Amino acid sequence: MKELVIIGAGDVGKFVAYHFCNSSEFKIIGFLDDDKSKWGKSFNNIPVLGDWTYLKQTKDLAVAIGIANPIYKKRIRSNIKDISGLSFPNLIHPHSWIGEKVSLGKGNIIYPGTMINYETEIEDFVTINMNCSIGHNSTIKEYSSLAPGVCLAGHTSIGEGVEVGISACTIQQIEVGSHSVIAAGSVLIHSVPQGDKVAGNPAKSILQKC
Repeated sequence: MKELVIIGAGDVGKFVAYHFCNSSEFKIIGFLDDDKSKWGKSFNNIPVLGDWTYLKQTKDLAVAIGIANPIYKKRIRSNIKDISGLSFPNLIHPHSWIGEKVSLGKGNIIYPGTMINYETEIEDFVTINMNCSIGHNSTIKEYSSLAPGVCLAGHTSIGEGVEVGISACTIQQIEVGSHSVIAAGSVLIHSVPQGDKVAGNPAKSILQKC
């Protein structure tokens, strides 16, 4: 059984603590968090050990980045990428469904009720919350996060570091550019440029135009 630490003592981190604490593969030994007010506290009887620099004095640890925000996820990954001896397992709730020939990178967190159809590619450090539906032949790039109830039709492409809000959905063949934000309840019938922010049905850009 490998020891595992969770970076982030917030909502996603607590999900990991509550739902993977009885795993036969990992023993959760603690949280790491930049918020000093949490240090020394415990959640689900799991202590907050300090911040990410704790990893510099350890070796052979599994790490879960329990953070939904793509910017923070990428920053944490950048901070720890040169620390040797770390591994980043995929944490997949047993009440999710993964289809045939689905490719998963590392460090992904997949909540219960999620369905990922065949020949889909999920890169690294993607968070997929409860009851999401990912259509066949879709792609989700690293650091992106999907809120509960997101529904992506087949052949949807989600770029790096995208935030997709609760119950947003796409039609087939939609491409969402990197670092975009899709508001809750949005219905995408057109592709979204990189760095855009869209909302509505049908979804339209809500960035202020100069």
